[in-house]
Amino acid sequence: STPDLLQRLTQELAQQLQALKESTSAAQPRVAFSTGLGLPLGPLHIDTTVRYLRIFSNMGNGYNPATGIFTARVSGMYYFRYTMHNNNVGSSPNSLMSLMKNGQWIVSTWDTTGDDFHDSATNAAVLQLEVGDNVYTKLYAYRELYDDVMFYNTFSGFLAKIRTPPGTPITLAAVPRMAFTAALGHSLGPVHIDLTVKYPLIISNIGNGYNPATGIFTARVSGMYYFRYTMFNNLGSRSNSVMSLMKNSQRMVSTWDTSGSDDNDTATNAAVLQLEEGDNVYTRLYANRQIYDDGANYNTFSGFLLFPLPPALGSLTTLFSPTW
Repeated sequence: STPDLLQRLTQELAQQLQALKESTSAAQPRVAFSTGLGLPLGPLHIDTTVRYLRIFSNMGNGYNPATGIFTARVSGMYYFRYTMHNNNVGSSPNSLMSLMKNGQWIVSTWDTTGDDFHDSATNAAVLQLEVGDNVYTKLYAYRELYDDVMFYNTFSGFLAKIRTPPGTPITLAAVPRMAFTAALGHSLGPVHIDLTVKYPLIISNIGNGYNPATGIFTARVSGMYYFRYTMFNNLGSRSNSVMSLMKNSQRMVSTWDTSGSDDNDTATNAAVLQLEEGDNVYTRLYANRQIYDDGANYNTFSGFLLFPLPPALGSLTTLFSPTW
């Protein structure tokens, strides 16, 4: 009967996915870290690698608190994020930071002094690393960070997927690899209509799911995905900034920043979404709003596949809970 067939199919799919999860977990190295600053830093006269001395986790020992540098011990796809905080009272120096890979800046954050003393900014990227590659954050000369025992300034990362060399067991090699980070690199708006943001600067695009010509990520495999975007403005008395993360024309999460005395503000939001093959995800800038960028890659859009799911199982997805 149809119910029996559906039950048998569901059980078979659950067994196959469990076997895939076990084989993947056994073969994949576990690399992840999260750190905090815990004290003020700067202003300094030179660009400085930030050394986060508080270790919340450091599985795989890739992060070195003596240097502030994460070093890849295995080739693969990694996700990194940092949060910058300032308490820029009056005329004190503002804050400007970048996420760095082997001496090259990847994405940045910037916050300027103003009437609101406490501001945070976050940015992130998916990076393809080879063994020995280094990732860290840089605080620029004559800038500063504020922190205390609350740990407002943090730096985290984890290995999402190893690179599969020739000869890899089929159960591991078959796990899809979908991940991207793209940056804007120029100012956009104000425009008179709602607009899909096209991020033309490709930092990574494993699986080619993101299309820079349209700004749209299209799922090539059904599964659970993580998406995040960072919005930046330098607006003063000009138009403010409002954006949303969209799935198939439906609004998911949003950010909003209004112009004021502090010209440089950052806002970030994110969501875990269940996608079917062919679903689209993108960001939208609303009419008469604008965002600012200048090549430092303040505005970014990232996403990656957490784990695949059998297509169109609906509520049956609760049967599967792989942990990566």
